[in-house]
Amino acid sequence: MALVTMKALLEQARGEARGIGAFSVGNMKWSKERLRRQKS
Repeated sequence: MALVTMKALLEQARGEARGIGAFSVGNMKWSKERLRRQKS
């Protein structure tokens, strides 16, 4: 189950003139590390 729909995400990004990154996620461990690094 998605936390937010893709439509809502794209509409918000367009309204704020922002881009949305696309990442290929190999596993959850890698994903968590990526998010941890972005927060710091």
